[in-house]
Amino acid sequence: MAPLSLLERGRARAAAAQQRTSDLGLPPSSPSATPRSTSPVRSTDNDEQDLPPPALSRAVARVPNLVPLGQRSAKRLKLTPSSEQELLRICEASASAHYPFERQILQTAVTLKVKDDLDEMRAAMEKSKAQEFKLSADVKPEIRKFSRGFLLDPTVHFYEGNLAETVVAVMQKEKIAHIPSKDASKSVRSEFLSVVRHQISVDKNHIKSELEESLKRGAENADLASVVSRIVSTWGAESPITLKLLWRFGLMRVFLTDDEAKGRKYWGAIDKELHTLRSDEDAGVYVYSLQENFESDVEKYGKLSSDVELENDVGPHSAKWLQRVQKLAPRVENVKVTNPNGAGRKRTVRELSDIEEEEAAGEKENEPPVTADDENGTD
Repeated sequence: MAPLSLLERGRARAAAAQQRTSDLGLPPSSPSATPRSTSPVRSTDNDEQDLPPPALSRAVARVPNLVPLGQRSAKRLKLTPSSEQELLRICEASASAHYPFERQILQTAVTLKVKDDLDEMRAAMEKSKAQEFKLSADVKPEIRKFSRGFLLDPTVHFYEGNLAETVVAVMQKEKIAHIPSKDASKSVRSEFLSVVRHQISVDKNHIKSELEESLKRGAENADLASVVSRIVSTWGAESPITLKLLWRFGLMRVFLTDDEAKGRKYWGAIDKELHTLRSDEDAGVYVYSLQENFESDVEKYGKLSSDVELENDVGPHSAKWLQRVQKLAPRVENVKVTNPNGAGRKRTVRELSDIEEEEAAGEKENEPPVTADDENGTD
């Protein structure tokens, strides 16, 4: 007998199923009459639709609590608290996801351990880089020279803000030996910047102390020329004692006696006053105000000592480093004063050190180089 075709076998199976239905006395539409090979229709109800099939439900019931395993793994691998917490979170999530993840949990623990080790190595490397920087004995005098050069320059716009960054920029342009380059690591540059800030703070305190000493009753040589001369000679500074510098020190001294200035940060108050004078619509107000204050100082503390000879402002005849200081001194910024309600943008050491290249390349055509004439009210 020839084998039955697929169609004939299908018909035979259908007839047999129909016979079973008749024997049971069920109508053809009954679910029991549905052939076993047919999948049951699943409900479209959202609550029932998300339930796993019976076979998967049995598998879920066998999933162990993976949290203890995660705790043991974290302890064995000595994970940090934050990594252990992340591992346990994954353990809990794995248990609720309807499948065991024992192997993946172990792999995750190892991965987090590697992450902790890398973080520790990165921190150690940064610390090591910071320790690599050792201040050379030859650099200390240079830091003092440039710090005092800015403080004794009457064209400097502010005594706080990014003054330290500007000092570093000038030192880099002067190619001072044994200082971090602008391409050095952030930690090294930060360490060096802290040293410069400290020196500036020490020098500003010295200026303030000398001015306070001159205010004492019966103080000898209290005139501005004598006071400034003592500071310059004590420091051994190359900065010239000019009339404009005496104007600046006159402003510094009046803030030690001004009742309105008391209670405020001393150098911050001076910065704010300088900015206010420069910002006036009348460009001459800045110079006139300093002159008025200087004349009042002379009346109160005496005429300038004849033993002190006033010098010319910094110019082509001056040392190159003084000329560079004067060029960048007006670019010192203090955003707390100029933009107190805004975030402000601080110039970085890299940006400041590139100023001269930008000007030489003609990239700052709309911003001509600052000269000493700006102190005559043109700024």
